[in-house]
Amino acid sequence: MSKARKIFSFLVLMLAVVAMTTVVAAQEKSDSDVQKREMKRDKKLSKQNYFEGKRGKRGKRGHRGHRGFMRMLRGIELTDNQKEQIKTLAETQRATNQPMREEARELYMKKRDDTITEAEIERLKQIRMDMKASGEQLKATILGLLTAEQRAELDRIKAEREQRRQERRRRWQERKQQQQQQDQVPTLGDLPIG
Repeated sequence: MSKARKIFSFLVLMLAVVAMTTVVAAQEKSDSDVQKREMKRDKKLSKQNYFEGKRGKRGKRGHRGHRGFMRMLRGIELTDNQKEQIKTLAETQRATNQPMREEARELYMKKRDDTITEAEIERLKQIRMDMKASGEQLKATILGLLTAEQRAELDRIKAEREQRRQERRRRWQERKQQQQQQDQVPTLGDLPIG
């Protein structure tokens, strides 16, 4: 074996070692990236599932009901007196419901950790019903403060929001159908050779 061939073989061997080291390091980094992504996803899911998430198990918006109502009130012209009364009512309700929210938070943590008992599940359901009733009562009280024109404007805003929601749903369904159609298109690998 000539000296040039030995040097060439040595260089090829060194290049192979460097390449393998790079591949192994990249694989380890890839594994750690996957673990980090999974941890972020789990953390995000735990936040989303905190109060059954933005979209709960049944696809509803969970505990956000009266917040949307309060946002709609921003779209109508309120007097200073009405604004102050609504603010006072909302703060009173928030303070009243705070102990229930804290208890619910503890129960949801137990539910997430699978350490919740049947009695605690029933208590959680009761808390949710009580908080929903409280929110509905707040809405009714606020609606009682509004004039007929303000209620009509609120109804118009609700109708617009519902129309936008329906449009988003329609576009989402169209995208979903397009994706399903793309998934069904045969690729070159699926075509018979013959």
